[in-house]
Amino acid sequence: MDVISLWFTACCRTKVRLHNVHMLNTVQANYAAMNFYFAPRNVVIVSESSLLSAITSVLPNASVHCCRLSFHLGQAWWRHMNSIGLGLIYKNRSSAHWLQLFFGLSFLPANEVADAVTDDIMPDAPASDTAMKFADYVLENYIAVDSNFPPTLWAQPQDLSMTHTNNGAESYHSHLNAEFYAKHPNIYTCLTTY
Repeated sequence: MDVISLWFTACCRTKVRLHNVHMLNTVQANYAAMNFYFAPRNVVIVSESSLLSAITSVLPNASVHCCRLSFHLGQAWWRHMNSIGLGLIYKNRSSAHWLQLFFGLSFLPANEVADAVTDDIMPDAPASDTAMKFADYVLENYIAVDSNFPPTLWAQPQDLSMTHTNNGAESYHSHLNAEFYAKHPNIYTCLTTY
């Protein structure tokens, strides 16, 4: 098994490491019962610290990546922006541009993220304590080498061979939409395509 996208945290009512470890061990046991070995080389997860901890303990040889910034990590950053009042600053065009630069970081190689922040993003920071709070939050939680989610988890150039979603429905719809030449084909187009 080369790549596995872990979606089962959505089924878990609590985000507790022990529950995630139990689920992974159950998956391993079920695979073993079918004479398969569950040891994926690559694992794509949501940005959840309890799941990350469980994966590294149960699947120590797996290369773990968070799904692309465009959703889960971006959602976490957006929630934090709003919790500290940056939603109001976001309406200002120059401040909005500065904040948008953060969302492009996931498309850089992990080893270039810190330099991009210090050289390209921070010099243009708005003169605002709130903006600095957001920058500190991102640096402490997502960019520092010892952070909970360092760039090695979420920042990488696009690799077309790697799945960057853990949402099966999203992936299915993306592939299905690629089969059609119109956004909303009529039923006859659908029937002739399949």
